[in-house]
Amino acid sequence: MSIRDLLYLVFGMGERDELPRLSPDRLDRLRTTGDGPAVIYKHSPRCMICRRAIGEVEDFARSRSDIPVYRIDVLEQRELSDRVARELDVRHESPQVIVLRDGRPRWSASHGAVTAEALSQAIGGDGDVR
Repeated sequence: MSIRDLLYLVFGMGERDELPRLSPDRLDRLRTTGDGPAVIYKHSPRCMICRRAIGEVEDFARSRSDIPVYRIDVLEQRELSDRVARELDVRHESPQVIVLRDGRPRWSASHGAVTAEALSQAIGGDGDVR
């Protein structure tokens, strides 16, 4: 673990930026393209559980570079976070991962259930959402 990661985990200092932020335009494209799976991760930098969960999501993203993974900062992107909950009909939680396939939510998890292993199990090696 790097000093940067340790400072983030313990004190919430700095920002983890391995995951690109979800934009409203990207959400529109994810919902309309019908492409393979994509992951949306909702994160609060003030939340200790989120600080653990983001490492799990980043581990998954590094192991599955074929699957796009996007982050929403629920504090700075509140409107987008609310829009995701409303349009995808998935109750807001943080931390939370939502797996989309064909523009619709196919799997989600929150809090301690946000792990790289759970994401890998939810999205098989062939990209099929279980």
